[in-house]
Amino acid sequence: MQFQKSISVVIPNYNGKKLLELYLPSVYAALKFNTVNYEIIIIDDASKDDSVLFLKNYYPEIKIIKNNQNLGFSKTINKGVFAAKNELILLLNSDVKLEEDYFEHQYKYFQNQNTFGVMGKIMNFDGKKIEDAARLLVHKGYKFKANKFYYSTDKNSDIYTTYLSGANALVDRVKIQAIGGFDEIYSPFYFEDFDLGLRAYKMGWVCHYEHQSVCYHKVSAT
Repeated sequence: MQFQKSISVVIPNYNGKKLLELYLPSVYAALKFNTVNYEIIIIDDASKDDSVLFLKNYYPEIKIIKNNQNLGFSKTINKGVFAAKNELILLLNSDVKLEEDYFEHQYKYFQNQNTFGVMGKIMNFDGKKIEDAARLLVHKGYKFKANKFYYSTDKNSDIYTTYLSGANALVDRVKIQAIGGFDEIYSPFYFEDFDLGLRAYKMGWVCHYEHQSVCYHKVSAT
C-alpha cells in the first residue's frame, strides 16, 4: 500500500461562491482518488455573497469558520491552519482546480521527517503556460527577492524550493502550527508565503516542488 497521510484542506474564501461551485468538485475528486482520510475547512472572510449559504446547502460536511469582519489572507487562513486536525494541511485558494491525481506524487516527500511541505505545478487555465513552480529567495542588499521559477520534467528529480505558493501547498500540520502559521504582519496579503518558507528553512526543514502534481489557477480571481 502506498504511503499516505490524512489531509485537512484549508481554503480562505471571500465572495467566492461561484468559484467554490466550479472548483470544489475537483478537490473532492483528488481526495477520493487515494481514498485518504480528509476534512475540508473553509474560512469565510466576511463575504457579501451567498458563499456560506451555498456551502451549508450543498456541502454540509464542510467545517465553516466565519469572520465577523474582513481580515485578509494571513489572519483568515491561519484560523483554518490551527483548526486543522489531520496530519497534512493543503493550503488552497478557492480559484484553484486540482487534477485528480494531484496528491499521488506528493506523499513520498513526507516519508522524510525533515519535509515541511511540497507544492505542485501551477498552470493557467488553458494548460498552455506554467504560472508558478519552484523558487529560491535571493538576498539583494537589504531585501529578499524571489528568482524566476524553475522546474525539471525528470520524474525522478527532487526539486528544492524555498517558497511554497499560498495558493497551492501541502504542508506538515505539526510543523506549520509550531512556527505560528503565516506571519500576520503581511496582512492583507503578499509575501507571506515567501516568509513562511524562509522560516521553515531556518528550522532545518525542507520544501519540495513536484512537477507531476498539476493544478490550474484562475489568477486574480480571489
